[in-house]
Amino acid sequence: GFTTKKEDERIEILNKWLNDCQLDDDKRNYDLLLGAYLVEQIRKKVKDETGFFCSAGIARNKILAKLCCGFNKPKKQTIFTQSDIDHVFDKTPVQKIQGLGGKAAERVMELFHVGSI
Repeated sequence: GFTTKKEDERIEILNKWLNDCQLDDDKRNYDLLLGAYLVEQIRKKVKDETGFFCSAGIARNKILAKLCCGFNKPKKQTIFTQSDIDHVFDKTPVQKIQGLGGKAAERVMELFHVGSI
């Protein structure tokens, strides 16, 4: 469940992330922060009303959100900022990107001589 220790950890991580956002001149991460807050509230309500846990990914688009949702499963959420893209894509196999499984992934890897994004 949602214990005090876990809540304290989430608050500490959120505060660190907020401080990092303040260093971002163009303020482009504040919408992700709002999304993360809303998703946390939704996840808590799902847990309280159904007893089920859920994971979530918060990002600029659906493909990135689906990708990052799997990073911290189970029972957690992940925020994927613009500054995370290079680091994450260096290690992400082409097949992990939604819509690039099977033959499409094979073709992309063959065409561009890559194994990761």
